[in-house]
Amino acid sequence: MAKQPRSLVGQVIAITGGARGIGRATATTLVREGAKVSIGDVDHSAAEQTAVEIGGGAIGLPLDVT
Repeated sequence: MAKQPRSLVGQVIAITGGARGIGRATATTLVREGAKVSIGDVDHSAAEQTAVEIGGGAIGLPLDVT
């Protein structure tokens, strides 16, 4: 029997490198699934812009993990 996927509604998820590429696509999908997403990126303005564009209460934060 197949497992039911776990609901992401209301879950809080942090994404590093979320302003572009795979991170942005992941953030967009997670917001569509009802998650609250924190988008961290070394380019703070890009992270904030991504958060505004995808909506859903996403926030963009400065983050440098180097």
